[in-house]
Amino acid sequence: MGHSIGISDSYYKIAENELLTEYLKAIKYFMVSDENRLQDQVSKLLSNNQKDTNLLNDKILEKESEIEYIKQQIKSLLKAQREIGECLKEPNKLLQIT
Repeated sequence: MGHSIGISDSYYKIAENELLTEYLKAIKYFMVSDENRLQDQVSKLLSNNQKDTNLLNDKILEKESEIEYIKQQIKSLLKAQREIGECLKEPNKLLQIT
């Protein structure tokens, strides 16, 4: 027959695979069980936890590097203090340096 009243031609016709994709995205909201929603929450929390762990590890490495730098500075200052102490004990050495 091929008769058309013109209304159905105006509506969006979605492809089956697109309809399936959109349905699978929303199916967890149609279900009575909270299992899928809880699983999503767990996944998000685990992801956030991993990000926080990585951030903390980076901070720890940064602080360890700062500690090593400070240790080197302390060693240098202690060496200089010993040398000054030796020079004060033997003023003749001090005159030889200058």
